Amino acid sequence: MLKTSKNYKVYEIVLLDIIKEAKNTYTYIFTKPDGLNWDEGAHTHLALNHFDEEMGWWEKKNVRHFSICSLVDEETLRMTTRLPDLCTDFKQELKTAQKGDVFYLFKVGSRLTLRREEGPIIFLSAGVGIATIRPLVRKFIHHTEGIEKVISLNVDSSKEYLFFNEMEEYMKQESRFKQKYVESREGFYKELDQLFEEDKTLDQGVFYIVGGDEFIIQVHRVLSEKGIQIQQMVFDKKEDFYLENFS
Repeated sequence: MLKTSKNYKVYEIVLLDIIKEAKNTYTYIFTKPDGLNWDEGAHTHLALNHFDEEMGWWEKKNVRHFSICSLVDEETLRMTTRLPDLCTDFKQELKTAQKGDVFYLFKVGSRLTLRREEGPIIFLSAGVGIATIRPLVRKFIHHTEGIEKVISLNVDSSKEYLFFNEMEEYMKQESRFKQKYVESREGFYKELDQLFEEDKTLDQGVFYIVGGDEFIIQVHRVLSEKGIQIQQMVFDKKEDFYLENFS
């Protein structure tokens, strides 16, 4: 662990493995630093091994914001990302990373912890956003208290649905969990309409929305038209995003 001039802790982590989840989509598995804990739905900053110990900072291009798609009890840090053919210098370095490579981790937090208010929880995600949802689902499967049921709906035009087998296993373990995948935005909103038609308790639920800005804004609009209040929606966004788009 290193202390920086910006007064936050920096953890050295080592790449243990890389799993190919789908075309151009990979999960990076790192060592879990001693003493580091986090809640479900956590986010962090991953930095390439270009740390300047004297200055205590990186160039911005060498740092990327990631969701942590594992829980503490899994004993590893996992991050899932897409690496398209044309990508940033940061992702180019990820493409060439190998087991044993050193990275740095800092500023861990969470805006997505499960709200246990005795009602349903609905996860709405786009593409690789389901990696952010994965630890929340896992947390529910092992600790269901205060949650009536969980429904997860993911849209991915690639049709290579991430964590498909894992979600199937969770549905077998817990009847109150349902995972649905669709391949188009049109199909996503049709499925969402159908969920509301079939289950009249959803208007009392909490909706976690994960994806790009355009996706989040559109889902917010659709839910608002269904009478869902902003207090029932949870986004992995800073307060500035709320003020700019929903005030």
